[in-house]
Amino acid sequence: GEDIVLTASKGTYVSEDGLELRAITDGSVQRDRKGVLYVEEAYNIRGNLGYSTGNVNCAGDVKVGGDVLSGFSLIATGDVVINGVIEGAKVISKSGSVMVKGGIHGQQNQAYIEAKETVAARFVQEATIISGDTVMISGHILDSTIKAARIVDVSSKHGSVMNSLVQAAEEIIVRNLGGPGSKGTEARISDLETNATEIRENIQRLGRTIAALEDKVGRLKDVVDTLSKTGGRAIMKGSGIKNYVERIVKENDNLSKVMDERAELRKLLAKLLCGRITIIDTLYPGCKITIAGLSETINDPIRKLVYTVEKGELVARPYSPSS
Repeated sequence: GEDIVLTASKGTYVSEDGLELRAITDGSVQRDRKGVLYVEEAYNIRGNLGYSTGNVNCAGDVKVGGDVLSGFSLIATGDVVINGVIEGAKVISKSGSVMVKGGIHGQQNQAYIEAKETVAARFVQEATIISGDTVMISGHILDSTIKAARIVDVSSKHGSVMNSLVQAAEEIIVRNLGGPGSKGTEARISDLETNATEIRENIQRLGRTIAALEDKVGRLKDVVDTLSKTGGRAIMKGSGIKNYVERIVKENDNLSKVMDERAELRKLLAKLLCGRITIIDTLYPGCKITIAGLSETINDPIRKLVYTVEKGELVARPYSPSS
């Protein structure tokens, strides 16, 4: 065969010995009509992601011109844009956002969408969405679980949540929550990893640990004081009192770590207690409102409310666009 001279193209360069074509940036390897290889930072799928493409796992952004079909997965490091719908599929953006222009229809709750940043979709049915920042849905959420590290926004003109859990750590804003005959609908301010009840229990547990460590350190100090008063300089220089001092240092280190852990949990709980849930239009009977573990189940239709926590109690104030 004849030697082929490699030529650098988009996103590539040729190694010094001329034997390798290397990528300059993360992305997917593509080949044009002339057979030239290049690296595209955005991997473009013109039609559906399905049997013709197989599962996709790549660096960079991914754009899908059609749908993501049931049973398939799309995992990317960058942003994911889907012009069609996500069926019962898994779509993950490890460091970017997921935008679904046609919505999400999970089909028997098989759809799973996760993003480090924002997840945005036209509607969501039978799906689980996990976001490291914000979830924005312009239409309805039905039979789904939505969790965001900051905000869930379903405030558009047709925004509604039915038979679903929507959870955020800072704010939830919904046009309509629940509906006639809806079941299991809840808006919850909570941490993604640990709920408020567990946080409170951990704070109490750590408080008991701190008390025990403080008592232990106090008793060790009493022993050292007694030895120093009764034994004189010989005891002070001996190995016995040295061991007690080392144990005091060790237990003080443990005490400091536990106190730092409790302080972080207190900060997290305080943040959750500052959360708010806004109902722009109607809150229907059967729905549950929860902020930092404080809950209320709705018995009658109510309109235009903002829920917050004041002095340790869940309270509802009238909503106005300026509030």
